[in-house]
Amino acid sequence: MAEGNKDILGAIRARRSVRAYLKKALSPAQEEALFAAGRCAANAWDRQSFVLCRVGPKARERLVALTARHLGGVPADHNFFDAPLVVLYLDLRENPERRADAGCALENMMLAAAGMGLGSVWVDQFATLEDAPDLAALLAQLGFGAEYVICGAAAFGWPDPEEQLPPRPLRSRVALLD
Repeated sequence: MAEGNKDILGAIRARRSVRAYLKKALSPAQEEALFAAGRCAANAWDRQSFVLCRVGPKARERLVALTARHLGGVPADHNFFDAPLVVLYLDLRENPERRADAGCALENMMLAAAGMGLGSVWVDQFATLEDAPDLAALLAQLGFGAEYVICGAAAFGWPDPEEQLPPRPLRSRVALLD
């Protein structure tokens, strides 16, 4: 391992999906750093057509109600694990690489969060709702035309120390294709 990569590799190894957060806001500097990390992400053809959205309380309430209606359960089941910061990744529907681009941006943000001692989790509530008319209507009310879709979401915050995360087992494989 190259000496300069220790911090990055440590953050990669340490990052876990956190599903319980303290009710403590992130500082403006922390939020700014997370958004900067997302905006620096690799994306197909360097289009940079995506928009990272900080979800405020009113939009959050409407998104929670919408996902509960579509996916079942009560709204509390869809409240982004009560994390203090929720980020939506929107991109142009015409971008065929939008989901891969979303993964790169949100992973950058998650690694930056791990480096700051924050927790994060990918939130996949919107994957099956891309064509839901009421989601399109909500996005329109929030200022986005039909050309934009939600490609990913993530929640960030201070991990609840009561939730002890075991070490992550690596079950995936590496294969040589020759």
